[in-house]
Amino acid sequence: MKHSLFTLAFFMGTYLFHAVAQDVKQVTVSGYVYDSISRETLIGANIYHHDLRRGAVSNSYGFYSISLPPGETTMAVSYVGYAPHEKQMTLRKDTVVHWLLETAELQEVTVEARRNAPVAHTQLGAVSLPPALVRSLPAILGEVDLVKVLQQTPGVSAGTEGFSGLYVRGGNKDENLYLIDGNPVYDVNHLFGFFSTFNADALKSADFYKGSFPARFGGRLSSVVDIRMKDGDMQEYHGLFTLGLVSSKLQLEGPLIRNRASFSVAVRRTYLDVLTTPALWIANAQMEGEKNHGGYYFYDLNAKLNYKFSDRSRIYLNAYSGEDALRIRQEWAMYADSRSENGARWNWGNRLASLNWNYVFTPQLFANISVLYSHFHSRIRLYEWEKNMTEGQTVGQRSMDRRYHSGIEDVGFRTDFDWTPHPNHYIRFGSNYLFHTFRPEENGTTASYSHDGVAAGDTLRFRNDPVRAHEGSVYVEDDFSLSARLKVNAGLHLSVFRVEGKTYAGLQPRVSARFLFDENLSAKAAYARMQQYVHLLSASTVSLPSDLWVPVTKNIRPMHANQYSAGLFYNLNRTYDFSIEAYYKTMEHLIEYRDDASLMSSVVGWQDRVASGTGTARGLELMVQRTAGRLTGWAGYGLSWTDRRFPGGEINGGQRYPAKYDNRHKINLAANYKLNDKIELNGGWTYYSGNRMTAALEHYEMPSLLPGERLPDAGAYPYPNETPHYGARNNYRMSDYHRLDIGVNIYRPKKKGRMAIWNLGVYNAYCRLNPMLAWPGEKTVTDAQGQSQVKAIMTEYSLFPVIPSFSYTYKF
Repeated sequence: MKHSLFTLAFFMGTYLFHAVAQDVKQVTVSGYVYDSISRETLIGANIYHHDLRRGAVSNSYGFYSISLPPGETTMAVSYVGYAPHEKQMTLRKDTVVHWLLETAELQEVTVEARRNAPVAHTQLGAVSLPPALVRSLPAILGEVDLVKVLQQTPGVSAGTEGFSGLYVRGGNKDENLYLIDGNPVYDVNHLFGFFSTFNADALKSADFYKGSFPARFGGRLSSVVDIRMKDGDMQEYHGLFTLGLVSSKLQLEGPLIRNRASFSVAVRRTYLDVLTTPALWIANAQMEGEKNHGGYYFYDLNAKLNYKFSDRSRIYLNAYSGEDALRIRQEWAMYADSRSENGARWNWGNRLASLNWNYVFTPQLFANISVLYSHFHSRIRLYEWEKNMTEGQTVGQRSMDRRYHSGIEDVGFRTDFDWTPHPNHYIRFGSNYLFHTFRPEENGTTASYSHDGVAAGDTLRFRNDPVRAHEGSVYVEDDFSLSARLKVNAGLHLSVFRVEGKTYAGLQPRVSARFLFDENLSAKAAYARMQQYVHLLSASTVSLPSDLWVPVTKNIRPMHANQYSAGLFYNLNRTYDFSIEAYYKTMEHLIEYRDDASLMSSVVGWQDRVASGTGTARGLELMVQRTAGRLTGWAGYGLSWTDRRFPGGEINGGQRYPAKYDNRHKINLAANYKLNDKIELNGGWTYYSGNRMTAALEHYEMPSLLPGERLPDAGAYPYPNETPHYGARNNYRMSDYHRLDIGVNIYRPKKKGRMAIWNLGVYNAYCRLNPMLAWPGEKTVTDAQGQSQVKAIMTEYSLFPVIPSFSYTYKF
């Protein structure tokens, strides 16, 4: 609370200072920044007045507002990938100016477009990812992936190899807020995390925050991924089609009413189920008495409609649907009088919809009002049956059917206002409300048996009733200048969560400051407090459909974190950006499964299977980025420590232990080289210290058993007469991880402006067998004297060798 009062006093004092300061009459220039061809708005464009050294940035809907003295003036606008543009004008009153930017060669405009942004703005740990950057890195199985790009930044651990996990500055994978056009999405994984749900073809922009969080975001501890999807071309119809190794994509966009309404649709589907069918058919033809069937696929669909009522009012309708489906079925007919079958079905996915209305009340006041719907579901079914026959007649039958359901559904609204009452102030304020319906878990088992006309059966069901909760928040933040050198972003985020008759509230101050030594060098410092009311319970390193989204309850308090960070930022020749950031983060009320907790228990509720504890994380991040020329890319290094402690003793006896993804060192290299207009080379190299796991590093023989006694953990350990001793949690660090990915894009221009693109890539080019898991074993070692000795060892297992890929894209 003392942090909150200090920030509030500082915030109010700043306003009083400016209220009494002498000011001259100002006029406001406002409008939208558009692509000159598609008329799609551009997010994050820089509007700048050279003489006054005053600027503005277009918001998430392309709107900007800047106050200037009246009279003759010259303004400039720039955006990455577009040619900069200037206008001379005479200002006598508030003026609306829309900018139409033309695309240009990246190396010709990058220097102008950036305008030392990392040095000038107030945010630490913030990264903007234009779609061109996402598509410039090597693809995996022909798929470029936003989350894979984020994994290549310092301070972010990828988790298990190949999967779309984000473990940001010591946080867990559920501590990241993913927003699609302002709508929260809970599951961002396809194929158990090998791909993310974000289709790069539908992507308009993405901003990633891991340090000084703006006050407009809340609900998670570690990061925010703010994603905006394409609005659709208002001038022409066009699209693209991509054929890859395991999936194909189609994207279409165009005007519904020219210059007034547009649409954008992108669909993607894998055909792994189609590819595996012939292989299973061949295998089944060679087997007697056993048949295997199954397959897996996922799809996702992005759709967006955009209607412009006037220059002051427009509306967006955005929708997303994604689903994963896995089917496994085995048939047995080993004997003429016996038939059996067992199988599994898993389905999980997201449904999102949002309706956004933008309105410009005044040149200084912009508003967006949204209605939101979000739904995540997971359904698992495991079944088996057996039938015995005599002379063609069924004489006996048994079956078992087990089902497991969970999910979360949100309905709510959001209001956001951008206000520029003064040239030195850019104020944002608004509110957010979500009505949550949690279905933590519902499982049941139905069993039946019949023989010689005698039948029996039973059904056992366990169900947590749906938990309904209200989550609301209000926020205010101001990005203001105290002088030409000192700029501050300060804000407050107040959140309230009501569940099961109990109300939790959290006042979360955010403040970051930048001191400009000169136009190329700045120092920054920040503090942020975050609070989280929902949790993802997972007993696996891979994102499984059995993971549970659960809320805080009467017994489980909200998680919260305090993060302190500071850094230096330097730009060299407007081509190289250097940065060094240090952070320290404390976390409280973290929850995890207790030691030896059963994941899918049918008698014990999830609250009785978890424990609450604390965590700390600290680290240092260095990064250098080349942003102009034929060769672009970055090199990053991260040094970090993160640990956990559960003082109740439910985990690791209450002793502090390192987190699973406590990767001490991390190095990332990424490069893109434009050889000429038709060939583009890219590559990336990753290294990090190995992940940790809990392993039985020793075992001991069990004493003689009395009649009727059983070995503990029978069948769970490779030594039948011995039992493992695990010791501390996460007591074993696997081997260090490193790999090289390379790729090439070949552009083949066609008639009428069409383009064919071949993408060839290699994942893990030198075939480093990186460990995915480890298992205890033993090895006989013979010394120089010929004496043999059995030693315990840990055997590491890998999953991904070298993987070539290709894709073909046709733009029309």
